[in-house]
Amino acid sequence: MDNPVTDNALSNLQKDIASRSGGDLRREDFTPERIDAYRAFMAAQGHTVSFLSPEEREASRQAFLTDHVPGEDLWLFGYGSLMWNPAVETLGAERASIDGFSRAFALTLAFGRGTPDRPGLMLVLLEGQGCTGLAHRIPADKVDSETQVLWLREMLSGAYRPVWQEMRFADRRSQRGLVFVANAGHPRVEANLPFETIAQRVALAEGALGTNRDYLYKCEAIMAEHNIADPMITQLARRVREICAGEP
Repeated sequence: MDNPVTDNALSNLQKDIASRSGGDLRREDFTPERIDAYRAFMAAQGHTVSFLSPEEREASRQAFLTDHVPGEDLWLFGYGSLMWNPAVETLGAERASIDGFSRAFALTLAFGRGTPDRPGLMLVLLEGQGCTGLAHRIPADKVDSETQVLWLREMLSGAYRPVWQEMRFADRRSQRGLVFVANAGHPRVEANLPFETIAQRVALAEGALGTNRDYLYKCEAIMAEHNIADPMITQLARRVREICAGEP
């Protein structure tokens, strides 16, 4: 039986995507109704994805927040699109570094900036030497509402896992905060892909929200703006531009 609520949400989603430029996510993208519409949209595109149930997502969120001190702000570490497009209420962002994890284009993407036939790749954090990004400060009175949004954004399929991690700031302060790292055993996580495979996929993948390479270029731009160096991003952006220019 058709679900008029989901069908209406799907229709609105399709119209929204068709009119959207730039591909950035919005806060209103992360509601239970929108998530149902995303699932229907992906099914219509020929892609079946396994989502966590609402109960599983909420259990994960509550388990994480068990270690949060009530009344304190929550720091959120961004290393990909969370750097320029957190889509949650914050008091601002600061450059910060963490140990033990490094950026990698290792999360396969068949929706948004890819398709089932030509999947793209998004950034995740894999075990590594360290990573510098932007830490967003979520005010204490918004922690509950904003983590609900974040879990709808980052924890749909279980490809990430939320961890507490120490963040170091430029003024030598340190602060524990929320970091979404790769769930290494998840089928969407493709660790250790060859560099050229990554470059080809990022250069050529495109979906309803735009090109995969635009995601890479936005990451490169925000990192340059905040003087964040990552040789992998620099080298990959250079190679992707070569591929798009027809260079072997």
